[in-house]
Amino acid sequence: MEKEQIVRETLKKRFIALEGLDYGTLQQSFHHSAQIIQSGRFQVNHSPSEYVKWIEALFAKVEFSQYQVKDIQFFETVAIASESYQFHYVRKADGINCVGYGNASSVLKLLEGRWQIIQMCIGNHTLELETAWEEAA
Repeated sequence: MEKEQIVRETLKKRFIALEGLDYGTLQQSFHHSAQIIQSGRFQVNHSPSEYVKWIEALFAKVEFSQYQVKDIQFFETVAIASESYQFHYVRKADGINCVGYGNASSVLKLLEGRWQIIQMCIGNHTLELETAWEEAA
């Protein structure tokens, strides 16, 4: 299989795991020393295990649509990829439904015979539906 296709599948597997709240598979998408940075409504800078615990504590439901890998560039055993998506999630703490769109930039490295994410930066733009509806009423 072509390395670009393998990287695309690695990235998509992360989204499928997140959508299914499959925390083990989600964590396996990252190298153990990876750094995950998120900007926007939630500011985080986590290791993979911290990121998975944060996701598990925060979200009751996660769905994605319009997911696409927009670009991948290769530099020997390193790949840099950009992704875009739309999301819907339900927060555990208060049940608020949130929708929005996001972008992610990931750096992957061929380690231990497979492509693993070593750094990911996520930028999400969220509209809280219930809050917006209450303010409009």
